[in-house]
Amino acid sequence: SASSRFSERIDGESLTLEGLKKSGERFPLEMTLSMYELNSHKTYIALIRDITSRIEALRALQQSEQNFRTLIERNPDAVAVHRNGVFIYVNPSMVRLLGYNSADELIGKPVLSIVHPDDREVVIQRIQHMVAHGKMASPREERFIRKDGSLVYAEVIALPVEFEGEPAIVAIGRDLTERKAHEQRDRRRLQILTALAEGHELISTIRMILKTIEEEIEGIRCELVIDNRLRGRIITIESSSHTPILDQMRNAFLSDFLMN
Repeated sequence: SASSRFSERIDGESLTLEGLKKSGERFPLEMTLSMYELNSHKTYIALIRDITSRIEALRALQQSEQNFRTLIERNPDAVAVHRNGVFIYVNPSMVRLLGYNSADELIGKPVLSIVHPDDREVVIQRIQHMVAHGKMASPREERFIRKDGSLVYAEVIALPVEFEGEPAIVAIGRDLTERKAHEQRDRRRLQILTALAEGHELISTIRMILKTIEEEIEGIRCELVIDNRLRGRIITIESSSHTPILDQMRNAFLSDFLMN
């Protein structure tokens, strides 16, 4: 019976029940029980609250968390959520960025284990600042260690959030691999142009050009061969595969040397 159920409850505890309005509409309610002794008899007083708004807010929060998960699951940027220094969620883009096969390999793993040793102190300071002040950490370039031990560069922003009802940190990283490759190529080309403009020794300039070709054409290997038997020196460029640009270089350099 209801009375026996109530008598088993500890004084001051609350029950979540379903109420029935005069209109027949059902609604969630919270009943707080208090027990008093009255004329040697146990008497219960019940305080009843309509908790419809609270339940709706909870459902909205659950829905927003589901929407949040859906959003970051589909995000092309790498997203990770960590709490107390340990990963509690990573999206598919983060799994791919770090070269793992599944999110399970990263969940429970210390965050710092994937951060380059030289970047760890700054990462720790950023996390501490976010926890203390509740503010977003500005974008910063960081180096991550992939599963195979190689490094990957990413631009990372992070901010404190509530995740699954508890405080956490969400970090969003944008892969900088392609941008870094472009920067490296631009630096190499600038070196070549500078060497040509300043009249550097031709052999070293050619080697620089060949190194750039190797970096920009996947799978190709170049070798510079110098033969001093004809007119002082003959340069040939040998490669592991046929490439039109190398044919042009061979013709240009050989013509240049044979004419001088």
